[in-house]
Amino acid sequence: MGVIYDKEKDESGFVEDVVESFLLFHGHKGGLMYCPRCEQGLVVLALIRKTGEPICICDECDAVWVNSENIQKVNFIDYTEFMSERNLDPLWNELEILDNRRTSQSLGKRRE
Repeated sequence: MGVIYDKEKDESGFVEDVVESFLLFHGHKGGLMYCPRCEQGLVVLALIRKTGEPICICDECDAVWVNSENIQKVNFIDYTEFMSERNLDPLWNELEILDNRRTSQSLGKRRE
């Protein structure tokens, strides 16, 4: 299946760089970015637990972007398709939310 990601062992600082980049590019609007696809949900930064791959995902419509610097209406992939390509279940418990500005609110309404 893959290796389970352990942020404590991320000696390269890769994850911190991704978080910093996301917040730098989307730090406007009070640090929140509305989804360009559905225009209702918020885009949050997350890691795929089993691969350590960072993604940006809408907490409403499940649109995914793999490049946090290029989040547009035309270049998303659905979460189900994205996870299927990696032979993983398309469940939110497969994610570790790194963008904690909306974590408790967005995960509180998600299905598992």
